[in-house]
Amino acid sequence: QGVDLLLMACPPWSGVRDGVRSGGLVSVAQPDGFIGFVGFDAQEVSEWGELEERLLKLVADLLSTVISRLDAQRCQNEALAALEASNRAKSEFLANMSHEIRTPMNAIMGFAELLGQRTQDAESLEYLAAINSAGKMLLALINDILDLSKIEAGRVDVDHRRALGREGGGRDIGRRDRT
Repeated sequence: QGVDLLLMACPPWSGVRDGVRSGGLVSVAQPDGFIGFVGFDAQEVSEWGELEERLLKLVADLLSTVISRLDAQRCQNEALAALEASNRAKSEFLANMSHEIRTPMNAIMGFAELLGQRTQDAESLEYLAAINSAGKMLLALINDILDLSKIEAGRVDVDHRRALGREGGGRDIGRRDRT
């Protein structure tokens, strides 16, 4: 980072206002470009030495670092906001698609069941059983996707209940959706 420094003492005849007799200007820059200047003034004529020059250059470097970090933080916040928006859009898409696929899937399975009640042909019953089996697997997958989207959206509450198992012991079961 190059820091340019201009220090000056104003002669009494220069007409400087408000009693300013000396001042300085320090450029603030980053590797990718110029940011601006930092200026100061004094009411006494001063001779600026090496210590003052180093101090002012240090201030300019610190300002440049702070500005760089603020820019990086802003970029990080923008990226995080975009990521969160993308995640919400994905969850909403999954929830909507799960509902959109579930409705026709239920219709297919319902009609397959109705056909199974009306036909006696063994081969047709076998085909209908395959449709029913595949439909149940697909519905389970759709329900899992919908559950995942509800979990991501924070719309699932767990409701713990005791249920009796085969050995008479209890185990926790249950889930209640907040849709």
